[in-house]
Amino acid sequence: MKIVKKIIDSKGEGKVVLKPTTNEDLWEAYNVISPGDVITSVTIRRIQRQTVGGGQDSERKPMKLSLKVTQVDYDPGASRLRVAGTNLHETQWVKFNQFHTFELQPFFEFTVWKHHWDNVSLNRILAATDESRGATTAIVVLEEGSALICLVSDSLTLVKAKVEKVIPRKSPLGMTKRQTAIEKFLSNVYQSMVNAIDLEAVKAIVIGSPGFIKEDLLKMITTEGSKDSSKGWGNAKAKILLETTSSGSMAAVSELLQLPSVQKHMGDSKAAVETAELEKFLQAIFMESDRVCYGIKHVQAAIDMGAVEKLLISDNIFRSNNLSERKRAVALTEAVEASSGVVRVFSAEHPAGRQVAQFGGLAATLRFPVDLEEEEVEAEDDAPTDGAESDWATGDELPY
Repeated sequence: MKIVKKIIDSKGEGKVVLKPTTNEDLWEAYNVISPGDVITSVTIRRIQRQTVGGGQDSERKPMKLSLKVTQVDYDPGASRLRVAGTNLHETQWVKFNQFHTFELQPFFEFTVWKHHWDNVSLNRILAATDESRGATTAIVVLEEGSALICLVSDSLTLVKAKVEKVIPRKSPLGMTKRQTAIEKFLSNVYQSMVNAIDLEAVKAIVIGSPGFIKEDLLKMITTEGSKDSSKGWGNAKAKILLETTSSGSMAAVSELLQLPSVQKHMGDSKAAVETAELEKFLQAIFMESDRVCYGIKHVQAAIDMGAVEKLLISDNIFRSNNLSERKRAVALTEAVEASSGVVRVFSAEHPAGRQVAQFGGLAATLRFPVDLEEEEVEAEDDAPTDGAESDWATGDELPY
C-alpha cells in the first residue's frame, strides 16, 4: 500500500489518499472503510444519450465522483473492492444523492475521508505500507482425488485452485487403471501449483495429506520440474515441507498452521503469530481457565480491572455497520494498550481469525487469575453516541 497524501487535523478529521498495490491492500482498505465515510475516485459510468436521429445511444465515460458510503464488499478471488454510496457532487451525468458503486482495484488511487480516524484504522493503513510484509506461504492439502492449493499471507488465506478427479477403488483387476488415474490427478495438482504459486514470492510450500500421497506429489514435482528448468520447479524441493494431516480439506490448512514446524518456516508472519497466540489461549482454557476470558461482557470487565495482558479481537468487529459498536471496539483496544497490554487484531480470512469469531470476536489472556463467573457483571451500554455529522446536503465546500 502507498499513502499518496495524508491530511488529518488534531481532532482526527481528514483524508488519506491511498494506492493499493496488492490484493491484500484491498483487504486492508476493506477493513478501514466504513458506512458514513466519503470515498473519492475516478470511475467509469455508462451514459445514455439521444442521437441526432432520435434514437438512444450509450458510452462508457470516465468521471470523478465522491460517494458517501452505504455498503462495502470485498471479493478476494476477483481482487476487487466494491464501495457503494450516494453521490455528493451533482454533475452533468450523475445527480446529487444518486447511487453509484466504485470497483476499486490494485494500482488505482482513491481518497478516504472520515469524521474521525481512530488509531486502529490509522495503524492498519500504516502497517500496510511496510514493504517487508506480504511474503506468503503456499499450502497444498490433498487426499486421493481432491486437492486444495492455498496462499497464506499476513491477512488472507486464499484458495487459488481446487483439483478433483474420480479415482477408481482398489481392485486386483483394476490396479493399472487406478494407478493411471492417480498419476493424472497428481499431474493436474502439479500444473495447478505451477499456475497458482510464484516460487520467488513464497517463503515455503507446505504439502499435507493423510497417508503417503504427499510423497507421491513431491516425486511428481521433482520429476516434472526437472523437465522444464525455465519455471524453476526443478529446485522447488528446497522450499517444500511435508506434513501429515487428517484430510485434504480446509480443516487440514488449520491443522498445518498450528504445527511448530510450519510456524518456523513461516517465521514472524502475521498468520503464524496469530495461530500461535490462539493456540496459547485455547490451551489456557483447559489448564488455567481463570487466566482467560472471552465475550464482550467478561472481556470488558477484565479490562476495567486492568487484568488483560493480551486482547485477541476479530477485525470483523471493526467492520460493524453500527458506529457505536465500532467506537466501543476501538475504546477496548485503546484501554488495553493504555494499561501496557498487547492487542492482536485477527484477520477473519485466516482460520485462526474464524476461531476467534466463535468466541464472540473477543478473547483475552489475563495477567492474574480472575473468577469472572462469580462477578455480578452487567452489560453496559455506555458506548459513545454518534456525533453530529457535517451537513452534506448542499454539497458545498466539502473537505475531501
